[in-house]
Amino acid sequence: MGGGRGGENLPLSGNSLLQQHRLAHLFYVGELGWELYIPAEFTLGVYEAIVEAGGEFGLAHAGYHALDSLRMEKAYRHWGHDITDEDTPLEAGLGFAVKFDKAGGFIGREALLRQKQTGVARKLLQFRLLDPEPLLYHDEPVWRGNALAGHITSGAFGHTLDGAVGLGYVDLGVCALTVIPCVPSPCHSARSEAKSQNLLGIAVPPRGDSATARGMTGGGARNDG
Repeated sequence: MGGGRGGENLPLSGNSLLQQHRLAHLFYVGELGWELYIPAEFTLGVYEAIVEAGGEFGLAHAGYHALDSLRMEKAYRHWGHDITDEDTPLEAGLGFAVKFDKAGGFIGREALLRQKQTGVARKLLQFRLLDPEPLLYHDEPVWRGNALAGHITSGAFGHTLDGAVGLGYVDLGVCALTVIPCVPSPCHSARSEAKSQNLLGIAVPPRGDSATARGMTGGGARNDG
């Protein structure tokens, strides 16, 4: 697509109307991409046109688990798993998205300001198992020594990282950020789901967003709490 109203010059997170379609420059999988909002009667025609045009660029179909794996490598949170109405933006590492000086305020502002002042008691971290064979799914316990520190909220195999990756909350009273990066994480073996194993993993606060960097590939960790 060319520049202009619906093309590549559209800023990230921007959107544009192109005839009866809406193009949103979003990338939930952690890479540059688009979301297309199309009237139902045009969906098949647009899909076929994209597949045909993408042939020369090596366009390939991807399943939901592939997309889920990519977004977890990037530490993109999933509503219902990683963030719910029981979690706060500060706990989830999303404080950078909160506009505390918004005109007229917002519901929950005072509670968030108090939490920002006193500090959070729990924090969302990004995990990767050191052994590439076992898998993470969700709800696996995270241990620090003999103490239960939290649970995994989302898990998948990270194909660009060659190991299982996940997101999960930990109790900072048990697992202070200064004592990570070595978190034993019991999970089910990929070979036998009935057999529980203690598996070593590393954990870091999710990094700030960028179009190409993966969260566990190194570099400075971002702490928005």
